[in-house]
Amino acid sequence: RVPPAGSGSGTHATMGLAPLAIWACSSTSAYQSSGWGVDSDGDGIPDHATTTYACSTSGVTLTGTLTVTDKPGQNTGYTAQIKDFKLTFTSGGQTYSMTMNISVDLSQVSSTQYTLDYSFDIVADAPGYNGHLSVTGSPQYIADSAADPFAAGTFKLNGQAEFDDSSGNYYRATRASSDLHFDKTLTCAYDFDSGSVTYADSAMNTLIVSYGCNSISATF
Repeated sequence: RVPPAGSGSGTHATMGLAPLAIWACSSTSAYQSSGWGVDSDGDGIPDHATTTYACSTSGVTLTGTLTVTDKPGQNTGYTAQIKDFKLTFTSGGQTYSMTMNISVDLSQVSSTQYTLDYSFDIVADAPGYNGHLSVTGSPQYIADSAADPFAAGTFKLNGQAEFDDSSGNYYRATRASSDLHFDKTLTCAYDFDSGSVTYADSAMNTLIVSYGCNSISATF
C-alpha cells in the first residue's frame, strides 16, 4: 500500500528543506564542537570529538549530536554515533519531522580480523503518518595474511533491514554470506573471486548470488 498523500509530500518537503537546515548550521553560533583537533596516536581519528547542533531558520529546526571516539592504539578502530539528529519544519500549519540515529563500531580484533557493528534508524512523522526504517549488521573481514591484510581476504556478511509504517506496511530483508572472497592480485571481472551472498525478504523469497573470478550467477 502507498502511504497517504500527505505523508509523501511531507517527506519530499523534508528532503527539500534539509539543505536549508544545514545552511542554518553553517554559522559557528549554530553548533558547538570540541576535540576534533586532538589525535594522540596520529591515525587520523580524533581521540574523542563531539559536535552538537541546535539551529533554526525560517521554520526549519535541526538538532542532534555527532560523536567520534578513537580506540586505544594506532589503527585499532573507532566508534561513531549520530544521536537524535532531528529535522523539523512547519508547512501549511502542519509539522513534519525526520529523526535519525546511527551507530558504527569498527574494531581490529587481531592482525587479520576486523569487525564492524552498525545500526541505522530513521523515523518519519507527518500528519496522519509515521514510518520507521531500521538497518543493522555485524560483518567481519578476515585477511589471508597479516603482512598485507587488505590484499586478499574473506567477508562474512550479515545484516537486515526492516520497514513499517502506520498504514500497515511491513517489509524485511536480510543478507548473509560466510565465504565471500576477494584477491586484488587477481585480474577478475567481478569484485569477488569466489563465494556467494544470500538475500531473503519477509515473503520468504530467496536470492543467492554466486561469484567466480570471471563469472557470476543468481538463483532465485
